[in-house]
Amino acid sequence: MLQSLTARRTAHRPGTTVGLLSTAHFVNDAYGTVYPALVPYMMALLHWSVTVSALVGAVGWASQVAQPFLGRFVDARPNRFYTGLALLAGSLAVFAEPFTRNYGLFLVLIIVGGLAGSLFHPPSLSVMGQIGGEHRGSRMAVFMVAGNIGRAVGPLTTSLLILWAGGHVTGAAWIAVPGLLLALGTLVWTPRPSERHPDHDAGGGAIRLLWRRAKPTAVLLGLSGTRALATSSLVALLPVWERLQGHSALQSSFLLGVLLFVGSFGNGFGGWLSDRWPRRRILVAAALGSGAALLAYVPSHGILQVLLIGLVGLFAMSTSSITMLMGQELFPESRAMASGIALGVGNAFGAVLVALLSLVAGRLGIPTALTLAGVLVLAGSPLAYLYERWAARPADPAVRPA
Repeated sequence: MLQSLTARRTAHRPGTTVGLLSTAHFVNDAYGTVYPALVPYMMALLHWSVTVSALVGAVGWASQVAQPFLGRFVDARPNRFYTGLALLAGSLAVFAEPFTRNYGLFLVLIIVGGLAGSLFHPPSLSVMGQIGGEHRGSRMAVFMVAGNIGRAVGPLTTSLLILWAGGHVTGAAWIAVPGLLLALGTLVWTPRPSERHPDHDAGGGAIRLLWRRAKPTAVLLGLSGTRALATSSLVALLPVWERLQGHSALQSSFLLGVLLFVGSFGNGFGGWLSDRWPRRRILVAAALGSGAALLAYVPSHGILQVLLIGLVGLFAMSTSSITMLMGQELFPESRAMASGIALGVGNAFGAVLVALLSLVAGRLGIPTALTLAGVLVLAGSPLAYLYERWAARPADPAVRPA
């Protein structure tokens, strides 16, 4: 009865559902970018090395690897409280991060926050996929844009709170207040993500599905991972680079804000364009544009630096909604798991590359590491055509070409 009522309410008021989940997504993703603003201060307080500081970003992205398994769990045991509990856990994590003075504990808090985000995304993305209708691309883009704007606001807001607190890093803890309040609201009312499927289980079922569609899944991860690399490499390495050059933490937060804020418009435009143009063309253009902009960013200065980092975000994030829908079409029987694969595992794959780049940064310098990231992003451009060939095979009749 409750599930039927929720389904009718969601169907009759899709705008309300989109607004609620988009607001929650804004706050959730803002918390995912608090730690880059804290890193320059932690470097000074705790004397972290370049490699150790850069690895913080890799850990932050890698913690999203749990998303498909949590997504499969959500499909098997849907519950309307997941979103609120995820926001609550994420809020508590970002509240504690500025107070820690231990590297290991700092990483644990980032992992907890990442796992909270991993729990938030699958049920909310599943609901977004269900209510999209003929405007699936556009509505998914609204949801994704809200998250991307949140990611852009996170580091800048954190830095401003620290300045407001007189330079004390613990001032950043105030950023947890909106999340705690919103968590209470979403615990009261959040649509149920989907009906329970009796053949679903959280672990083995996910592995079996991935194995049956291993080739297109691998290519989808390559597309998502190289897209994520364009932004995650900057999120991890830029604050460290700015600190080494003697620039303020506010400057690095501003540049990251430009990267993610302009990227949110790219996300919205990409979702709108995907309803009108072949996806493979958008995917290829995005890889070429973001890779070239990242390569050009490395030697740039001044206003050109700001413009180029904006272009990286614009091109890289324009495919977020597209890869999300591709994942849901590849696994139509498990939308939440599919969303976790496209977003979480794709980002985690990008995080593995960032971890390797952190080692390069420690030995050869951050400019060399960012240049290598740009080359890898460019190398991912042909994957869109490979996905189209493998995902459209008769063995998977529910999947349409990219």
